[in-house]
Amino acid sequence: MQLPQTLIHWLLAGSASAAVIFFAAGLTTYFETAPTRRWWVHLIHDAGPVLSLAHLAGVVLLPPRSDAAATAGIVLYSLAVAMLLSAIESAKRTRLQRAFVDEPLPDRLITDGPYRWVRHPFYVGYILGAVAAPVAVAGTGLTLIAVLMIGLTIAAALREERAWLRSPRGQAYRTYRAKTGMFVPFIGRG
Repeated sequence: MQLPQTLIHWLLAGSASAAVIFFAAGLTTYFETAPTRRWWVHLIHDAGPVLSLAHLAGVVLLPPRSDAAATAGIVLYSLAVAMLLSAIESAKRTRLQRAFVDEPLPDRLITDGPYRWVRHPFYVGYILGAVAAPVAVAGTGLTLIAVLMIGLTIAAALREERAWLRSPRGQAYRTYRAKTGMFVPFIGRG
């Protein structure tokens, strides 16, 4: 383990750092925080920064698999940030809760921008960022972190789906859900 030794590794480390900073800033400045949360929600929210820092440390300190793998990681981090910024732009008139906080639901169903294609663009960004590290860098730890992050993301999305379906806007959400994929356009409709 050592600091990056090549330009491509420095670029990978920089893109990973930028993604972690963008997502951390988004979580703390964009999303509302419910005043009361269950203990397990606090635990999940507090685990996020720890997992992100471990993810970032792995990318910085472990060598890339290859220059091509590092490039793929840079592309994935760039797509993750682009998805985050696009989702924020589309939802700018609506304050959203952090993951695993069901109430209150947003005051409107967002269906423009990336929401036109996928129901959970913020989570798509998280998944892209989580996948970038094990694609770019060999390390069992990074793969385990990615699996845990993706598992939590999918669980949060499924929970939000159930909350929308139980809400007074459940029928509107069913109609929207029939037209858009969950994380990938046209996949997971229904």
